[in-house]
Amino acid sequence: MDPGEAFGTGTHPTTQLSLALLEMIMRGGESLIDVGTGAGILSIAATLFGAAGILATDIDDQALNVARRNIKLNPQARNIRLEPANLLADVTERADIIMANILAEVLLPLIPQLPDHLRPQGTVILSGIYRDKTAAITAALAQHGLVPIYTLTNGEWAAIAAKRQTEVG
Repeated sequence: MDPGEAFGTGTHPTTQLSLALLEMIMRGGESLIDVGTGAGILSIAATLFGAAGILATDIDDQALNVARRNIKLNPQARNIRLEPANLLADVTERADIIMANILAEVLLPLIPQLPDHLRPQGTVILSGIYRDKTAAITAALAQHGLVPIYTLTNGEWAAIAAKRQTEVG
């Protein structure tokens, strides 16, 4: 992996939390959207965990170029499609898993877009959350019918996996 100028070396706690949640949730064969892919590390990892198809998006062309190089360095990651997008505003498809490892200030405007892009029984993985922002993210998820099934922490960081309210209880 070459992070280039994009975020994502795999060593940051938010990346580690995202990887842990992916490993807990994935069974193989899922479709996935990686919002704000950065260097593409989470998309590449999802391929290794058995994702059937991945759409990796970023608003930053430079990040997409770095992700493209990293995908070429990982031949098993050929099922990753890269596209420029502002969160999910430019995305029309739905996925079994939607993940985003970006700061809470960016996650908050993403959350209202999630239900329209999440397949039934799908899971959302959100990371990049300072622990003191966890309540705000959880409240925003609840406003859109999503409830946490897992919350992991590492130091000052948190990550949340959530499902539709109807799927949880």
